[in-house]
Amino acid sequence: MSTIHLIHHSDDLVQALNGYKKLLGWPHDWKVPQKNETPSLDLHDFYIVYNRDPEKLDGLKAAQHLRSNPETFAVPILFISDKLSDYAQLLFDDLDFVWLCEQPFHSRRFFDTVAKVQTYMASNISFLRQANETFNALASGQFTQAKKALNVMADRFQNSLRFHIWSAQVHLGLKELDRALDAALLAQKMRPKSLEVSNLLASIYYKKGDTENYNAIVQQTLRLAEIHLQNLLHWGDVYLEQGNVERSITAFEAALEKEPENQRAKQGILAANLVEGRTNIAGTAEIASAQSMEIARMFNLKGISMAESGHFRTAERLYNNAMKILPNKEIAYKLWLNLGLCMKKKGDLPAALAYFEKCQELAPPHYKRAEAQILALKDELKKEESSKDFSRIKDRVIRQGDVLNYKKIQSQKGA
Repeated sequence: MSTIHLIHHSDDLVQALNGYKKLLGWPHDWKVPQKNETPSLDLHDFYIVYNRDPEKLDGLKAAQHLRSNPETFAVPILFISDKLSDYAQLLFDDLDFVWLCEQPFHSRRFFDTVAKVQTYMASNISFLRQANETFNALASGQFTQAKKALNVMADRFQNSLRFHIWSAQVHLGLKELDRALDAALLAQKMRPKSLEVSNLLASIYYKKGDTENYNAIVQQTLRLAEIHLQNLLHWGDVYLEQGNVERSITAFEAALEKEPENQRAKQGILAANLVEGRTNIAGTAEIASAQSMEIARMFNLKGISMAESGHFRTAERLYNNAMKILPNKEIAYKLWLNLGLCMKKKGDLPAALAYFEKCQELAPPHYKRAEAQILALKDELKKEESSKDFSRIKDRVIRQGDVLNYKKIQSQKGA
């Protein structure tokens, strides 16, 4: 019977696994592995890595650590996580033998993913052993042995990214630099934004003395290395949209630790505080005054994003509180317009009309967007009220047992 090794697990996950075993007779044991304790491929053991705090990348770091260890390189990983940011996806794509199970947690999806892992292991256990042995040889500098292992695996492995990376590493270790470069370039063609491939190419160009290409690839690697910063900013925005203000602020503050002058993080903290109604935080007035147009544009974009994802009340709180701190009231009318659009999308037409009228009151004469929205909304509200009147009269007629007479109904409107 296989054993699941839990990494970064949560109490909820353990409770779910206990429930599956007790109520469904699920044929698995699980454990939190001790230091230096490794799963057994022969017993079809595998890992579950829970990406508990996606903004911190802890789950991805744990998976990367397992893939850097020759003893665990080819042990499959079931990776439970919220949808990854585009930046974190770059790191995830460099991992081998990993199956993603996206949150929110769903039992059927979880069981299906476990079944895929088990099916793969049952069909490929010899291949997984060979992969572990090959990585072990590479890690210990036994390049001739690793080359022989790759030749054995070539028939089923030669079209994969990992095969080209390992081939490049073998040739680099054997000082066959041209062949190493050919293999690394094939890997880069397959995954242009891979950090692992970029680092490998940098090593090869450095050994070849190709300063121009070395410098170019190092610059690319430095840009890719901003993944951690960009991931924090991404989750700061996501948590803000959800109204999870404290986690949003924590993510933005962590981003500022990495880059103290990052304006996106500073503005994100400002927006998060405004959602909570904190308009008197130190520095708020200074930021709003110095970057009035930019801040207003940022509020616009964040509010639109919140509304697009269905978080209308969060957008409303952001817009309303933003109006309190913006010193330039001449640009506030655009926020009122967007607030109206949020409420219109939500279906709260009276509130939308009130916000559009406020926008029109403040907007310059040439600005006609609010006027068009007001006319359309008034017409829609009139039709809605007319429909309600019709329904009330229809119900009354039916209750009295009369024949439904549309001319009579029209004459009774308002009665």
